[in-house]
Amino acid sequence: GMGGWEPGGGRGRAAVSMWAVAGGGCPFAGAGATDHFRDGTGNRWGPNGRVGPMRVLADTCMEAGCGFPFHPHRDMEIVTVVCEGAVSHQDTLGNRGRIPAGGIQAMTTGTGIQHTESNLETTRCRIYQVWIEPSKTGLAPSYVDVKRPGDGAAGESWALASGNPDHAAPATIAVDAAILRARFDRGRPAIYRVPTRRHTYIVAAIGAVAVNGVALGERDGARIDDEAELRFESAEPGEVVIFDLPLA
Repeated sequence: GMGGWEPGGGRGRAAVSMWAVAGGGCPFAGAGATDHFRDGTGNRWGPNGRVGPMRVLADTCMEAGCGFPFHPHRDMEIVTVVCEGAVSHQDTLGNRGRIPAGGIQAMTTGTGIQHTESNLETTRCRIYQVWIEPSKTGLAPSYVDVKRPGDGAAGESWALASGNPDHAAPATIAVDAAILRARFDRGRPAIYRVPTRRHTYIVAAIGAVAVNGVALGERDGARIDDEAELRFESAEPGEVVIFDLPLA
């Protein structure tokens, strides 16, 4: 498997454990997704993988003019992070919008919603979409688009969506979790202090990165265990997305 690294040599448990590898390119004709917890080549969890309440982390590509038709969701917090291109959407509440690269959407599906996602641009769109179980079911459906949820310099991190009071964010989700972005460049590593008694999962969203010395290729993911701090380093500019989740 992909999870045999033991940074620091000989510790009994890998601290930065490669968990899933989404791979590069856009392997789909049209539109499709690779779920880190079900499809990745390094996935050890089989069809029921998860990290705390995070059930799905879909690395999704849509070629120009392609997308996903109306489909239903319920009782799930869904956050979409746009890495490349732009995604256009509409739903059965009458909402519609366009989210460019760098933007996010946070949706409470609650009692039920149907929506579409499409790439109406001339170049491909690449997004991460995460599904997290809410703290309570039966909520009223709602959503927010944030086209510019912060824009930090290299070496900085900032929250995109959060229900964790420790992380103020422009979008609120109905669960004690947070989704953050960190940017790095040559000579300007990003540092993230890992909270205790929490799950942490990361993806190399844009560019390759070394995480505490462990190499992740672009679009690779890793689960973090027993690390007080993460140091993201690269000779090239790039970004990681960090998922902070409760243990239960």
